[in-house]
Amino acid sequence: MLVKTSITGLTRFTDTLRSKLQCCSCWAKSPRFFSFIAAVVVKVLTVLQPPNAMLQAKTVNMCHAVDMIQSAVRMLELIRSDDTFSSLASDAGKL
Repeated sequence: MLVKTSITGLTRFTDTLRSKLQCCSCWAKSPRFFSFIAAVVVKVLTVLQPPNAMLQAKTVNMCHAVDMIQSAVRMLELIRSDDTFSSLASDAGKL
């Protein structure tokens, strides 16, 4: 159930990202586009790295793993905010 929730959250994030980028399709053709996508990917992978490492360990405490996954889901939900989107877009413009 928790994995399904995480996948659903990530799917909603990518759908939101896609819709926002379609609204500014001329921006998507600019050189900043790759920088923006790279910044989003780095941010998402940074959030997912701790639960990933914990789940790949030889001994896994499932209670802690579930807590860490729930925390990652909350962080991904924060990344989906308009403020974070604007921040990532402005950071991409600086590169």
